[in-house]
Amino acid sequence: MIKDVILQYLINRRDGGSPNYELELAWMIKDYNNDIVKKNKKK
Repeated sequence: MIKDVILQYLINRRDGGSPNYELELAWMIKDYNNDIVKKNKKK
């Protein structure tokens, strides 16, 4: 779920994370979307 990605992002922020946090979130969402695409192709 996308909620899990955002939750992980918020945990990373709380722990310090990177200064480029918008970019970090964008990459996390991109990776998440790529994983969904791969799973759908396997079917």
